[in-house]
Amino acid sequence: MSQSLTKTHPQALQLYLWPLCWDAWQAAGSLRSSLHEFTDYPLPAQSPAAELQWWHSEVETGQMQIAGLFQRSNDCLIGTLKAFSFSPDRSRCEIGIELLDPEHYGRGFGHEGLSLWLLCLKDQGVTEVFGLIHPDNARSLRFFERQGFRRIGLEADSLDPQMHFVRVEKALA
Repeated sequence: MSQSLTKTHPQALQLYLWPLCWDAWQAAGSLRSSLHEFTDYPLPAQSPAAELQWWHSEVETGQMQIAGLFQRSNDCLIGTLKAFSFSPDRSRCEIGIELLDPEHYGRGFGHEGLSLWLLCLKDQGVTEVFGLIHPDNARSLRFFERQGFRRIGLEADSLDPQMHFVRVEKALA
């Protein structure tokens, strides 16, 4: 991951990105798991151990990159971003963004963080990104559409074929 998108990047107004190792991402995950009470949509019916094993294998094989989203004012970790499931030529990947606390919603942190993350991926040669969003997660669907993503259609979850997600895509110009 390019170190150019840290505190000195001109587009990093409120936030900066910093690469996270597997252990740090797992620690952030303990915060994330406590926030599932805030979701108003069902989560995939998959084994947490199987999901954790899949994520770990993605990191170990270089198929996933993780960044922390930090507030400039206090260096506090407020979210995580990930890029994974890269195409063989690494020109396309799936992305995800999570703010760890609902108090950070609606303050522009997601927009700025995602913008920085997309610049970082573009610097690595990624030309297109996509996300998979639960159809009932209206907030996330609106967020990605406001960031220039377009809805493509429904896609089955790889771990739970009964669960479907809305696929959104964006070309990185």
